[in-house]
Amino acid sequence: MRKLIFVFSLISAFLANLPSSFGVIYVTRDTAWSGTISLNQEVIVKSGFTLTVQPGSQLTMSYGISIVTEPGAVIRMTGTASQPIKVNPSQPAQYWGNIHAKGIGSFLEMRFVEAAGGQIKATDSAQCDVRDCVLRDYNLYDNPILFTKNASNVYVSRTLVTNYYEINIILSPSIIEDCLFEFMTADAIDFDNSPAGTVIRRTTIRYGRGDNIDAIDFGKVDFQPPGSQGRVENCMVHDISDKGVSVGEGAIFVTVTGSLFYRCGAGIAVKDSSVAEIYNNTFYDCEYGIELVEKNTGLGGGHGTAYNNILWNNGSSIYMNSDATLAMSYSNVQGAVSDTVQHITVLDPLFVDTAADDFQLQSGSPLIGQGMNGEDLGAIYPIGGIAAPTDELQ
Repeated sequence: MRKLIFVFSLISAFLANLPSSFGVIYVTRDTAWSGTISLNQEVIVKSGFTLTVQPGSQLTMSYGISIVTEPGAVIRMTGTASQPIKVNPSQPAQYWGNIHAKGIGSFLEMRFVEAAGGQIKATDSAQCDVRDCVLRDYNLYDNPILFTKNASNVYVSRTLVTNYYEINIILSPSIIEDCLFEFMTADAIDFDNSPAGTVIRRTTIRYGRGDNIDAIDFGKVDFQPPGSQGRVENCMVHDISDKGVSVGEGAIFVTVTGSLFYRCGAGIAVKDSSVAEIYNNTFYDCEYGIELVEKNTGLGGGHGTAYNNILWNNGSSIYMNSDATLAMSYSNVQGAVSDTVQHITVLDPLFVDTAADDFQLQSGSPLIGQGMNGEDLGAIYPIGGIAAPTDELQ
């Protein structure tokens, strides 16, 4: 099918080329946008067609206006490092609606897009692929800046998300990597009913605004099964008021490994009969290093297996209540009793520079090579994100 390219700077030119009805614009053929596009009507991409936004384009969105697919349609926003796509509200301090892939076979692809003041969304078996983007300035009540529900696949890479309420990924297999999340007013990223294969890795989460903010929360929607599963790998979490990782509401199995937590309410909390594996992490200057608790009456305590960790200079290294359990071994735990059977030590880790938040081990640290299989104890460097992109359209 021949691709039609519309180059325009005014909305009147756009309306002249696409059918509209009752305030809705329908994309009924493969279409490319370029230049400056002002939208004050809803846009629906019809099934079987692709809407492409080309490098360097600028979309100005009126209040509440969205771009949505039907099942089997595609929104492709392909900027480059030198020519990013920008999406902004038409008025300062105003919010547009969302860019939304919806339905089986629908797909939202974003490359080098800076989107301010609106929501990115994938639902009902859609796919979402976001790379090298900036998502920012979206605090519209309790609406997530990135929201997926029953998506078939979610991938987010090398993306900055800043000044926002939360990210919420529900019942959607997802991989989040090499990102930076900051200045959130609720949980930085909330995984609900996450399936096996869910991973967040090499990502930094920092500077929560307010109380009761978790960096990563594994839970359920309305306590409905199934419990979440997932992995947290080589992340850096700091200056978070509540939990670095919250594993709750009967999570089936969550692994947290290779990560650094400092200045958090708790590094990791495992709650309400959830199960977690916690290894090769460093916890420093948190109120609690590891918590295993019953939060909701009758649901039971959390259960964890932990090894190769460093817990140092926290208010309490470990806190447990109810029938919670923790199998701890091969770890350095301030305030513990040395145990040669379980390989628990209480030694100064000799971090490189705690004043500069550098928690790598000095060459003379007694924790080098003391892990279960001869590994060093603590976080596995490099940690956190964002990694600089090396290929614009990788």
